[in-house]
Amino acid sequence: MSRGYFASGDPDAWSGHEGALYLNVSKTVRARWALRRASHIASGDKNWMTYFPGER
Repeated sequence: MSRGYFASGDPDAWSGHEGALYLNVSKTVRARWALRRASHIASGDKNWMTYFPGER
C-alpha cells in the first residue's frame, strides 16, 4: 500500500510495529521496507485513506 496499490503478501514476511501488523510481498522486500519504515508507513497510511476513507 505504500506504493499506492494492493499487492499479495507472504505470510512469512510480516513485521509488527507500534501495535500494527505489516505484511510484505517477500522477506527481501520486508528487509528493504524496514530501512525506511517511517516513510513507508506514512505513505501507506495516506494511500489507505484513498481506498478506505475514515478507516485505518
